[in-house]
Amino acid sequence: MTVTLTITQTMLNKYIIDCPVSLRLAMQEILGGDCMYEGFLDIVEKLPWQCVFELPDGTTTTRKVNFYKTKRGDKRISIKGLRQFAKAGDVLTVTPTPVELEEVA
Repeated sequence: MTVTLTITQTMLNKYIIDCPVSLRLAMQEILGGDCMYEGFLDIVEKLPWQCVFELPDGTTTTRKVNFYKTKRGDKRISIKGLRQFAKAGDVLTVTPTPVELEEVA
């Protein structure tokens, strides 16, 4: 399942990205869990993830992504190297996948 993510200047400056419900639903489909269940992100946080990002020019890049919750319970994501491939206003197509444990080094 793919979702779209519109990049803002705040995302680029502060690396603060709210995890959209559509992305949580995509992860639910992959894991077969209930993303609205309070403990869902606790499970997701323990897994290494990567996402394939399709850029506005049609090229793709694969990056490691961390899912986390703030102390207030806000669901967020952190995308490694976001500034290297995106700019404010870009609309990216995102496909999340858990990383196979052998790939994590």
